[in-house]
Amino acid sequence: MPKLSCKCGTVIDLSPIPCPNEWSLIASKDMEEVFDALDESASRAEALLENAAVGVVVCDVCGRYYISKGKDSNAYVVLVPEDQNEP
Repeated sequence: MPKLSCKCGTVIDLSPIPCPNEWSLIASKDMEEVFDALDESASRAEALLENAAVGVVVCDVCGRYYISKGKDSNAYVVLVPEDQNEP
């Protein structure tokens, strides 16, 4: 079962499908390509979307965003809400 330990102490369970804590981030230019591909084929649009999307995990306790550094990476860039103090 995949899990992510947040810096606030919360353990985020990533095993449910779909996972309520997992999001996808995609650049506007890439999204335009996906929309254009939808006219051609849904499978091509899906492939473009999967290749362009960056995984994001959100802690529903403290609001931190864990943005994946890559498709095959377990490393994240962590964004902390401005009203939170970093420990």
